[in-house]
Amino acid sequence: MRERLRLTAALLIALIGCMPAAVEAIPFNFEFETATSEPQAGAYSSLAMTEGGLTLTLSRSTGAHFDIVLNVGDQSDKPPGWGSKSLDPFFTLPSGDFWVGTLSRIVSAVSLEFGDYGPSDTDSPVFLKAWSGPGGTGALLDSDTGTWAGTDSFPDFGSLTVSGGGIQSITFGSLASGDSPNSLFWDNINVPEPASLLLLGAGLAAPAWRRMRRP
Repeated sequence: MRERLRLTAALLIALIGCMPAAVEAIPFNFEFETATSEPQAGAYSSLAMTEGGLTLTLSRSTGAHFDIVLNVGDQSDKPPGWGSKSLDPFFTLPSGDFWVGTLSRIVSAVSLEFGDYGPSDTDSPVFLKAWSGPGGTGALLDSDTGTWAGTDSFPDFGSLTVSGGGIQSITFGSLASGDSPNSLFWDNINVPEPASLLLLGAGLAAPAWRRMRRP
């Protein structure tokens, strides 16, 4: 009997180890945040959003204010996946400014999307960095860069992803200089989490392992 239990536990553990790394994303998409009416009024200096037990707190490195814009009217041609609201920095665009996002617990990956209007803007290159400490501090764990093509309309947009153990904060923005640095809309900040299937498999293996260890 003990040998059968030992075999069952070993098979379950092996099965869990061989399963694909299925993930579910915790989305921070601004849909439940209060939008600022046009024209943008710089309503936010900091924004804390909680989804799935995880809190993401956003601010800007220079302390500049920002808004959540409604994607209607002249903003309605954003990608459908961006929903009805997006992150908007256009109340003020100080030189050297970038976004800072601190997470309430350690995560292993973060992705986001960006885009803008107008070929005259200087928005490239665009960056996303992952840090081991809060507020963009500690060790730099990973970074990703992208470009924005500079067309007159959406859906011209891009995405960036960082990954690695121990991510507690991110920074993102544009490395470009010029009249309008960091002049990009942002949306769909997603944090992948292990799927419940892996947790279920671990739960099945645990009783067999405990019974096997009984004298």
